[in-house]
Amino acid sequence: MKSLSSLFGLIAAAVLFGAGNSQAKSFDVHVGAGGDIFSPVNLTIEPGDKVKWIWDSSFHSTTAGTPGNPSGMWNSGVLNSGSQYEYEFNYVGTFPYYCSVHGGCCSMVGSINVVAGSPSPTPSPSP
Repeated sequence: MKSLSSLFGLIAAAVLFGAGNSQAKSFDVHVGAGGDIFSPVNLTIEPGDKVKWIWDSSFHSTTAGTPGNPSGMWNSGVLNSGSQYEYEFNYVGTFPYYCSVHGGCCSMVGSINVVAGSPSPTPSPSP
């Protein structure tokens, strides 16, 4: 009986604390494909999702904040073609970012909008 209650305790903990977010998704943003741009420029995701920036040309960064005002949330540093950088967004909000090389001069900016996910339906107990 004790092992059965321990099993239920483990299952309850996994449900309450999320034994891995199986619903989390990953989104790609291309850096420098066709010029000093991020593609897509704006992206809407949910908490727990990850964004992976993929460098298609050299001498670009993804830096949280706005040109001249980095927020410190993330900074890939200046990377070259073929590089990748990933960041997991855990909080709802709008997170602007820019290329530290081309953000100020060339408006190489983007935005990640993190919105609360829709709740999963809760099954009703059977009569």
